[in-house]
Amino acid sequence: MRKLRALFVVPIVAVLMVFSAGAALADDNIGISKTAAILSGNLQWDSYKHFTITSSALVDNKCDGKSVSWRIYISTYIDKDNWWGKDRANSGGCGSKTTWGAFSGEDTRGCGVWAVTVHVYAAGSDLDGARTFYNPYSGPNC
Repeated sequence: MRKLRALFVVPIVAVLMVFSAGAALADDNIGISKTAAILSGNLQWDSYKHFTITSSALVDNKCDGKSVSWRIYISTYIDKDNWWGKDRANSGGCGSKTTWGAFSGEDTRGCGVWAVTVHVYAAGSDLDGARTFYNPYSGPNC
């Protein structure tokens, strides 16, 4: 088993950091605990070009009457192919928890995904925290 490390892309004061590796797949815990929101979930690296977020949950922690949300930014080996994932919001209010099932992403050109950055937002577009996870599989493959 090999431990994976996450690189912080913004200063994060109170981050829940748990790293693990599965026997067959490389896993990262995507936990971010910030002022406005608490995000939990699991990112699995399936190959050099494919990843899956197996489950995720977002809790509104600020109780300010505004929604919290999160989304991912996928970095590929070909810069022009980088893309944003869908915005996932929790508008249930103070202490509410919204969950999502599994979803995946893939570099359809086949060169590979080298990183996934998870962004958590408070009050729409205000960045509350972010973490980047790097693909442990070798690449680029184009």
